[in-house]
Amino acid sequence: MTKVKELEKCLIAGGDYLNKVGIPFTLFGGALLGIMRDGGLLPHDKDVDVTVLAEDLTPDKVKAIEEAEFFKVHNKGKEEFGHFTFRIDNISFDIFVLYKKGDIRYINPIGNKCLVFPAECYEGPLGEITHLGRRWKIPYRHVDYFKAMYGNDWKVTKEKSNWHNAPCYKNWEDL
Repeated sequence: MTKVKELEKCLIAGGDYLNKVGIPFTLFGGALLGIMRDGGLLPHDKDVDVTVLAEDLTPDKVKAIEEAEFFKVHNKGKEEFGHFTFRIDNISFDIFVLYKKGDIRYINPIGNKCLVFPAECYEGPLGEITHLGRRWKIPYRHVDYFKAMYGNDWKVTKEKSNWHNAPCYKNWEDL
Protein backbone atom coordinates (compact mmCIF):
# COMPACT_ATOMS: atom_id res chain seq x y z
CA MET A 1 0.00 0.00 0.00
CA THR A 2 1.39 3.45 -0.90
CA LYS A 3 1.89 6.15 1.73
CA VAL A 4 -0.99 8.21 0.30
CA LYS A 5 -3.30 5.16 0.44
CA GLU A 6 -2.32 4.61 4.09
CA LEU A 7 -3.06 8.29 4.85
CA GLU A 8 -6.42 8.04 3.05
CA LYS A 9 -7.34 4.90 5.00
CA CYS A 10 -6.45 6.70 8.24
CA LEU A 11 -8.47 9.81 7.29
CA ILE A 12 -11.54 7.74 6.47
CA ALA A 13 -11.32 5.54 9.59
CA GLY A 14 -10.70 8.45 11.97
CA GLY A 15 -13.29 10.66 10.28
CA ASP A 16 -15.90 7.89 10.29
CA TYR A 17 -15.33 7.29 13.99
CA LEU A 18 -15.67 10.97 14.94
CA ASN A 19 -18.84 11.24 12.83
CA LYS A 20 -20.24 8.07 14.43
CA VAL A 21 -19.80 9.45 17.96
CA GLY A 22 -21.08 12.91 16.97
CA ILE A 23 -17.90 14.97 17.26
CA PRO A 24 -17.74 17.75 14.65
CA PHE A 25 -14.26 18.31 13.23
CA THR A 26 -12.44 20.14 10.46
CA LEU A 27 -9.46 19.10 8.40
CA PHE A 28 -6.23 20.69 9.59
CA GLY A 29 -2.54 20.98 8.75
CA GLY A 30 -1.10 19.00 5.86
CA ALA A 31 -4.35 17.08 5.28
CA LEU A 32 -6.23 20.33 4.66
CA LEU A 33 -3.40 21.91 2.69
CA GLY A 34 -2.90 18.89 0.43
CA ILE A 35 -6.58 18.40 -0.34
CA MET A 36 -7.23 22.12 -0.94
CA ARG A 37 -4.04 22.97 -2.82
CA ASP A 38 -3.02 19.73 -4.52
CA GLY A 39 -6.27 17.77 -4.68
CA GLY A 40 -5.10 14.98 -2.35
CA LEU A 41 -3.15 14.12 0.75
CA LEU A 42 0.54 15.01 0.67
CA PRO A 43 2.78 12.02 -0.10
CA HIS A 44 5.47 13.24 2.31
CA ASP A 45 3.02 13.76 5.21
CA LYS A 46 3.40 11.42 8.16
CA ASP A 47 -0.01 11.85 9.78
CA VAL A 48 -3.57 13.14 9.36
CA ASP A 49 -4.59 16.18 11.40
CA VAL A 50 -8.04 17.47 12.33
CA THR A 51 -9.32 20.06 14.80
CA VAL A 52 -12.22 20.01 17.21
CA LEU A 53 -13.55 23.13 18.93
CA ALA A 54 -13.18 22.92 22.72
CA GLU A 55 -16.78 23.96 23.20
CA ASP A 56 -17.92 20.94 21.16
CA LEU A 57 -16.29 18.47 23.58
CA THR A 58 -18.30 17.06 26.45
CA PRO A 59 -17.15 14.45 28.96
CA ASP A 60 -19.12 11.81 27.02
CA LYS A 61 -17.39 12.75 23.76
CA VAL A 62 -13.95 12.70 25.38
CA LYS A 63 -14.79 9.26 26.79
CA ALA A 64 -15.83 8.11 23.30
CA ILE A 65 -12.48 9.25 21.90
CA GLU A 66 -10.54 7.52 24.67
CA GLU A 67 -12.53 4.30 24.19
CA ALA A 68 -11.91 4.06 20.44
CA GLU A 69 -10.20 0.80 19.49
CA PHE A 70 -7.34 2.73 17.89
CA PHE A 71 -6.96 5.34 20.67
CA LYS A 72 -3.31 5.80 21.61
CA VAL A 73 -2.73 8.85 23.81
CA HIS A 74 -4.25 12.04 25.26
CA ASN A 75 -1.63 14.78 25.69
CA LYS A 76 -3.23 17.27 28.05
CA GLY A 77 -0.98 20.33 27.91
CA LYS A 78 -2.09 23.49 29.73
CA GLU A 79 -5.83 23.27 29.04
CA GLU A 80 -8.46 20.69 30.01
CA PHE A 81 -8.09 18.83 26.72
CA GLY A 82 -4.89 18.76 24.76
CA HIS A 83 -4.63 16.66 21.71
CA PHE A 84 -5.67 13.10 21.11
CA THR A 85 -3.98 10.57 18.87
CA PHE A 86 -5.48 7.55 17.17
CA ARG A 87 -3.06 5.04 15.68
CA ILE A 88 -4.53 3.50 12.54
CA ASP A 89 -2.10 0.96 11.13
CA ASN A 90 1.17 2.93 10.99
CA ILE A 91 -0.37 6.39 10.68
CA SER A 92 -1.35 8.85 13.43
CA PHE A 93 -4.74 10.54 13.26
CA ASP A 94 -4.20 13.62 15.44
CA ILE A 95 -7.16 15.47 16.93
CA PHE A 96 -6.16 18.97 18.04
CA VAL A 97 -8.49 20.93 20.31
CA LEU A 98 -8.98 24.61 19.43
CA TYR A 99 -9.65 27.02 22.29
CA LYS A 100 -10.96 30.56 21.95
CA LYS A 101 -9.51 33.60 23.71
CA GLY A 102 -10.78 36.98 22.51
CA ASP A 103 -10.19 37.27 18.78
CA ILE A 104 -7.96 34.21 18.48
CA ARG A 105 -8.25 30.43 18.40
CA TYR A 106 -5.28 28.46 19.66
CA ILE A 107 -4.15 24.87 19.92
CA ASN A 108 -3.60 23.83 23.50
CA PRO A 109 -0.02 24.66 24.46
CA ILE A 110 2.35 21.89 25.37
CA GLY A 111 5.39 23.61 26.75
CA ASN A 112 5.64 27.34 26.07
CA LYS A 113 4.47 27.42 22.43
CA CYS A 114 1.15 27.05 20.65
CA LEU A 115 -0.43 27.55 17.23
CA VAL A 116 -2.62 30.67 17.02
CA PHE A 117 -5.22 31.54 14.36
CA PRO A 118 -7.67 34.40 13.84
CA ALA A 119 -10.92 33.35 15.55
CA GLU A 120 -12.91 34.25 12.43
CA CYS A 121 -11.28 31.32 10.62
CA TYR A 122 -13.64 29.09 12.60
CA GLU A 123 -16.62 31.42 13.06
CA GLY A 124 -19.47 31.40 10.59
CA PRO A 125 -20.60 28.43 8.55
CA LEU A 126 -17.83 25.93 7.99
CA GLY A 127 -16.86 25.25 4.41
CA GLU A 128 -16.81 21.82 2.80
CA ILE A 129 -14.68 20.03 0.27
CA THR A 130 -15.24 16.69 -1.41
CA HIS A 131 -12.40 14.16 -1.29
CA LEU A 132 -12.50 10.36 -1.54
CA GLY A 133 -16.22 10.60 -2.28
CA ARG A 134 -16.96 12.26 1.08
CA ARG A 135 -17.68 15.78 2.24
CA TRP A 136 -15.11 17.13 4.72
CA LYS A 137 -15.53 20.27 6.84
CA ILE A 138 -12.91 22.99 6.47
CA PRO A 139 -12.41 26.32 8.30
CA TYR A 140 -14.87 29.06 7.37
CA ARG A 141 -12.08 31.44 6.30
CA HIS A 142 -9.61 28.86 5.07
CA VAL A 143 -7.42 31.33 3.15
CA ASP A 144 -6.81 33.27 6.39
CA TYR A 145 -6.04 29.96 8.10
CA PHE A 146 -3.52 29.03 5.36
CA LYS A 147 -1.81 32.42 5.59
CA ALA A 148 -1.55 32.11 9.38
CA MET A 149 -0.21 28.54 9.17
CA TYR A 150 2.00 28.65 6.07
CA GLY A 151 2.45 32.35 5.21
CA ASN A 152 1.37 34.28 2.14
CA ASP A 153 3.09 31.76 -0.15
CA TRP A 154 0.90 28.86 1.05
CA LYS A 155 0.03 28.00 -2.56
CA VAL A 156 3.68 27.22 -3.33
CA THR A 157 4.43 23.51 -3.01
CA LYS A 158 7.31 22.77 -0.65
CA GLU A 159 8.87 19.37 -0.12
CA LYS A 160 8.51 19.66 3.65
CA SER A 161 6.99 22.10 6.06
CA ASN A 162 7.71 22.37 9.75
CA TRP A 163 4.96 23.88 11.89
CA HIS A 164 7.65 25.03 14.36
CA ASN A 165 8.48 27.63 11.69
CA ALA A 166 4.83 28.55 11.05
CA PRO A 167 3.90 32.24 11.28
CA CYS A 168 1.19 31.25 13.81
CA TYR A 169 3.61 29.43 16.16
CA LYS A 170 3.65 31.77 19.18
CA ASN A 171 4.85 31.97 22.74
CA TRP A 172 2.08 31.03 25.16
CA GLU A 173 3.01 33.95 27.44
CA ASP A 174 2.38 36.43 24.58
CA LEU A 175 -1.32 35.55 24.22
